[in-house]
This record gives sequence, structure tokens and C-alpha cells, in this order.
Amino acid sequence: MSVAPPPSLAASFTLTAGLLISAALGVAFHLLAARSLEPAGYGAFAAALTYATLWSIVMEAGISVAFTREAAADRARLGWLPRLVRWKIGLGVAGGAGAVASGLLLGAGRDVAWLIGILALGMVGASGLRLAFAVFRVAGAFRREAIVSSVQKVALVLFAAGAIALHAGTTGVAVAMLLSYWIAAAMALSRARADVAGSPPGAPPRGFLLRVCVPLFAVELLTGVYFKVDQVILLGLKGAEETGLYAAAYRVIEALLLAVAGSMGVLFLRLASARDDADTFGAHVRRAWLGLWLAGLGLAVNGWLWAADLLSLVLGAAYVPAQAPLAILLGAVPLAYVNYLLTQSLIARGRERFYAAGTAVCAAVNVGLNLVLIPEAGAIGAAWASVATEATLSAICLVGLGRVVRSIPLAPTLIAAAVAALAVWAGWSLLAERPQSAAILGAVVSLGLWETLSPWPLRQLAARAAGRRPDSLWRSGLQ
Repeated sequence: MSVAPPPSLAASFTLTAGLLISAALGVAFHLLAARSLEPAGYGAFAAALTYATLWSIVMEAGISVAFTREAAADRARLGWLPRLVRWKIGLGVAGGAGAVASGLLLGAGRDVAWLIGILALGMVGASGLRLAFAVFRVAGAFRREAIVSSVQKVALVLFAAGAIALHAGTTGVAVAMLLSYWIAAAMALSRARADVAGSPPGAPPRGFLLRVCVPLFAVELLTGVYFKVDQVILLGLKGAEETGLYAAAYRVIEALLLAVAGSMGVLFLRLASARDDADTFGAHVRRAWLGLWLAGLGLAVNGWLWAADLLSLVLGAAYVPAQAPLAILLGAVPLAYVNYLLTQSLIARGRERFYAAGTAVCAAVNVGLNLVLIPEAGAIGAAWASVATEATLSAICLVGLGRVVRSIPLAPTLIAAAVAALAVWAGWSLLAERPQSAAILGAVVSLGLWETLSPWPLRQLAARAAGRRPDSLWRSGLQ
């Protein structure tokens, strides 16, 4: 049995940098779409994308995550790739048909159903892309994943700009997304096949789909529900314009979540390889928790003190009302960051069934709160429902991880939260009319917390670059 070696810290930086570029380009795409389509058109596009994204989970069926975990344990399992590609083709057909049918049944209208169909085809390509990325990660080709991710987003922005220049409307923007995913998937799967050429051909064991993939599919589906269903409910209860305002705010949060996806992708492989070593697993959790918590708090503090006001400046005056839900959604960022770690830890330890049950509870909480809050508060209610759902998920994951919870550094976590809350209160009370000073305060507080409490302070990186302590960052990193 050939076990994939744990990825280095450099791999985390490489993948994170690539995904940050990808995230920036994704934000650029949504800026183009939001400004050109206006809130009503962008709301229809966002709602259609929600349907397609939810049904892309059916196309995925938990296969890529399960494949990554199993191949990390035994690289000979990379030979499963051809069989898994065939599975995904069938699932793609079923998911695309289901996306369009569900849109029509839920009263989305023919125009939105047309967009759903185009975007669902794009999600077939995205599903193939995820499978290729699983191969890249096990093979240690993180740079390749970063490049392909960036290429997909570059193509998306260029195609979308062309569609907008041709006045192709929402259909043109949807086709731009479809083409970008299919081009990237073709590139990635071609290379992935070359990577597995030396592995013995094979197929997953009997029951793999039902025993391993279905629980992971349930997790992704239910997670997709509580991440995306609020926009579907908003569209039905408040219309396309309110949906567009909320979607614009939520796109900022999605971009912030993508910023840590690279590090978490690398960390998942390390967690999976250390699942039977309690001390090593706990050390990974302790360092990652503190880094993610501090990063999330820093982003939230800066968002509250000054960055949320930039939304309307970037998107236009029509999006001024989106600042209010964005301010609420920023409160979910620190929770979402540590939840990323907690949920990956559950999967790495083989507790996907518990995780699936937990996401079912979160989905019920989210849908219930949205149905109660949206009729009265619209996008504001949807934002509060998202924050409450993240808090619920945190509590469930902490219960499911058992003794691993002892690895969480409670005192630094509480100290950082108290300092961040004090900084926001001071900024709102004393610097409400001085945005530049508020921005400086946010930067000083977030940087100060990171330098004093983080396992990876920037001063160590600077020292390493200067040659004074070349091994300091490595020793304090994800070893």
C-alpha cells in the first residue's frame, strides 16, 4: 500500500495563493454581472445559479471527497478514476434534468428555468473539475490545481465581458459560466488521466457508493440547502430585486470563504493521514483553529469598521440597501472559518454519518428561520438566519469531535473575540464620521491579534526571508 506523503506548508501557500487569485476573479465576474444586469436581472441569475449549484451536489454525490480520502490512504486507488468519471456522467444527466424540473415545479418561470438549464450544464463540467482536483491533491500537484482554477476564472471573466459587450443579458452570462467550466474540466481531466496512468486499473469496492459516498452526498446536499435555499425563498417571497441585493452581499462572504479553501484542502490530507494519531491530529486542530479564528475575526472587524461601505461604491448606488445584510453576514465569517476546520475534521475521522445528521439539523434550522424571518425582514432576515445556522453547526461539530475539542485553545479564542468586539464598539462610537481612522484601527487590531496569538506570525515569515531564522515558520506550521 502506497500512502500519499503529507503535503508541505509550501503546498498550502501555493494552493491558497491560486485560490485567492481565483476568488478575486470570481468577485470580478459577479461585479460585472451585478452592474450590467441590475438587481432584478442579477437576482434572476443568482436564483438560477442557486438551483444549479444545489443540483450539482447530486452530480457530485460525495464522490470526489471520498476519492481524495481513500487515495490519500492508498495511491493505488487513483486507478479508480475512469470508473468514477463514468459514474459522474450519469449523475450529471440526472442532476441537470432535476435542476430544470425542480425550477419549473417551484414556479421559477420559463426564463429562469432556461438559465437553470444552462448553468446546470456548466455544473457538469465543475463536477468533473473537482474529480481531477482530487487526483492533483493526492499526487501533490497543488500548483497545477491553482493554475487550472485561475484559468477557469480568467475564462469566465473574459467570456462574461464579451457577453455583456454583445448585450447578451443573463443568457450570455450563464453561457460564459458554462464554457469556462467545460474548458477547465477538459484541461484538468486530461492531465489527471496522465497522472493515474501508472496506477493499476480498478473500481471502488462493493458498497462504496452507498456506504461512503452517500453520507458525504447528504452532507453536501444539506449544506447546500442551508447555504443557498435562502435565495430561493427570497425570490419566491420578496422578488428578484430583493434577491439580487442579498446575493450581492452574500457573494462577498463566499469570496472570503474561498480564501481559506486552499489551506483547508491541504490540511484535510494531513488530518486524514493522522486520523489514528490523536496527538498529531490534535496539534493540527489546535494550530488551524487559532489561525482560522483570528483570520475570520480580522476580516469581520475590518468589514464592520469600513469595508462594508464600499459595496455600493463598487456595485453602484442601486446596491446601497445590500450594505445592511452584509454587515450581519460578516458576523458569520469567524464561525464559518472554524466550521470549515471542524467539518473537515469529522470527515477525516470517518464521522461523515454524524456530520450528515448534523447538517440535517442545520438545514432544518435555516429553512425554518428563513420562512419566519424573510416575510417580515427580507434580506436582513435571511442574513440573521445564516449567522444562526453557522452557530448551530459549530455546536454540533464540537459535540461530534469528542476529545479532539480539548485541543481547541479556549483562552486565546475568547481574548481575541473580546478585543475584536471592543475595537468595533470603539470604531462605531468614536470614529463613525472618520472612515480613514476606522480603517487604520481595523488594520492595527487585526494585525496585532495575528502577531500576538497566531501560530504563524508575519514577523517569522519576515525573519525567514531575511535568513535569520530559516526554520521558524516551518516548525510552527502545519507539521
